[in-house]
Amino acid sequence: MKNSNPMVSIIIPVYNAQNTIRDCILSCINQNYPNYEVIVVDDGSTDQSRNILKEFSGRITYVYNENKGVSAARNIGINESRGEYIVFCDSDDMVTEKYISNLANARDDNTLIIGGLTKNIDLLGFANSEFTNMDIYFKQNTSKFTCLLEGMLIQGPCCKLFSKKIIQENSLVFDENMCFGEDFKFVLSYLNYVNRLKFINEYIYYYRFNPNSITAKVDEQRVLSFIELSRFFTKFEFDENLQNSDVAKFRIHQIVSDYFNMLLLASNSDMKSLIKYRKMMRNNKVINSAILLRDKSRCSLIINFILMFDSVLIWKIVYLIRKVIRGRCNR
Repeated sequence: MKNSNPMVSIIIPVYNAQNTIRDCILSCINQNYPNYEVIVVDDGSTDQSRNILKEFSGRITYVYNENKGVSAARNIGINESRGEYIVFCDSDDMVTEKYISNLANARDDNTLIIGGLTKNIDLLGFANSEFTNMDIYFKQNTSKFTCLLEGMLIQGPCCKLFSKKIIQENSLVFDENMCFGEDFKFVLSYLNYVNRLKFINEYIYYYRFNPNSITAKVDEQRVLSFIELSRFFTKFEFDENLQNSDVAKFRIHQIVSDYFNMLLLASNSDMKSLIKYRKMMRNNKVINSAILLRDKSRCSLIINFILMFDSVLIWKIVYLIRKVIRGRCNR
């Protein structure tokens, strides 16, 4: 007989989140679910985050770790957790009091449970998606699965209920060598061991945009992470026999979009770095194939034009033009 209220662990990685962590913790410790724990992993914060977390002594499990990145912090949280199930929350964000109960009450064997989220704390009640309650075998209902992918509801670990048993038995971890797409890789890894997706269209997670958490810099590690994610997504597509589905089309378009954005950001670097990063990506068979196979109808004329020539000089010119245009708009 299944436990009617199995323990659920909320894992929160924290790094220099003094402006948001108090609200985040308050929302997580005020759940209407009877059996849960909150684990906060401090990834070597240098601001006032640690002092703020001391206010919640006795109500959270606090773990300090030298700064090794969000993946290491999440992995530590998984290892420290006592729950039968695991949910994640980012330190910038907030959740409703029904965050755990809505996910846990929908649990089922071999199923990933996904809840709805908003894109801004000021837009409570408005979602970034229009999906109704959905229960699908994603290997068969590929068009609905693709809708969840396109709605960015699969990519991250937050607002999902994970079975700790599945994570442990299959040695699933967040890739600590990646600084881009490591969360999406984790979810795809998890999907290899479940058959179904349940989407609950009730908004229980409030995502707050933080411009300081998004890097405008491209370096070699970020490019290598993008290459690894592209490889892993392609492997997932083949392993799950999704080559001729909408998922394959989405994968190609996503790789092309990421490639475009990666090089546009890299155009802010010196020419030597730009040449290096472009060569790294174009020499990768998965990325090069996606660019050649892209659906031109889904890409704008400017993107198709740039990708048609795809020279470092073109990328540099486009970046400078965009910089001038944005400068004028901000006057």
